[in-house]
Amino acid sequence: MRDFNKTTMAFTVVWVMWGIISVSYTGSTRGVFLPSLMAWLAFCGTHWVVFLLVKNLTTWVVALVIAIQLIFAIILWLLMPGPVLLFITPYLINMVVFTLPGLKADLISGIILLLIASGISFIGDKPPIRIISVLVVLTGYILVSRVTVELNEANGKALSKAHQEADRERIARDIHDLLGQSLTVVALKAQIIERLSADPHNKQQAAEITAISRQAIGELRYTVAQLRCHTMDEELEAATQALEAAGMKVTVHRNGEMRHREFSWVLRKAVTNIIRYSQATECTITMSNGGLQISDNGIEGETAHHDAEFAEVAQRITQAGGSFRLEHMNGTTITAELR
Repeated sequence: MRDFNKTTMAFTVVWVMWGIISVSYTGSTRGVFLPSLMAWLAFCGTHWVVFLLVKNLTTWVVALVIAIQLIFAIILWLLMPGPVLLFITPYLINMVVFTLPGLKADLISGIILLLIASGISFIGDKPPIRIISVLVVLTGYILVSRVTVELNEANGKALSKAHQEADRERIARDIHDLLGQSLTVVALKAQIIERLSADPHNKQQAAEITAISRQAIGELRYTVAQLRCHTMDEELEAATQALEAAGMKVTVHRNGEMRHREFSWVLRKAVTNIIRYSQATECTITMSNGGLQISDNGIEGETAHHDAEFAEVAQRITQAGGSFRLEHMNGTTITAELR
């Protein structure tokens, strides 16, 4: 279902004007014109009130609106039999087209078109082909309008996505240039203090500052790389660079392509925790079409320091129909499988 927005008012106003013109054209006396106009205003007002108040439209809501409007349509029919259906029909088809999904809307629109055209032809003296041709032209215009709206929406989404990508790139560049440079300076100054200081305590403190700074630089680079990642290959490359920047030897085994985006969550959480907690010197990443395995030789259990984070990742994998394992033997091994 589509949610109506500010265009609801414009939609209603357009059809009110269409109704006024139609009623003026078909009404032969003042006694018929005024009641017909009031019935049409009530007809369109039902649409305006319901579609402004109800945020989440469903098929049942649309059916209820149409049912209420049919009551006013019957009143219009009693006041102006025959011709009134010619200007009610486009409205009903328009509302169906702009509220229901494509195939369902086309099917219901076609049924409405045929039923009303057949009814007018049955009770009137005009041949069916003339009635159908008029309504087909109106319906065709409405369908083209919907296609135009959908294309505009698609273009708007594409433009919004392009803006988001540009913002992500700008943020990544600013983070890298500002924080990265500052952390690098801190690490260099800490190294100088470590080399020049004669106090063992100061040397130790400077060494810790250097180690923490390097770790922070590695995490920062990985975060920036993630902002720029669009594919699993880019995710893997960013993870490898982050681990190597943290001083680890990284081995990658590729037995296929990772087709599931859920693996990116596993890779990100695993790499982040390895850098922060494991104190590992080696990391092995094995990937295949349906699986991802990450092993390190760090302190056993420290990679799983944040159980809640891995619990969230495990839940994502299991909800997608896969399995997740966290094992501790000569380090930590994380395995995720999806078929």
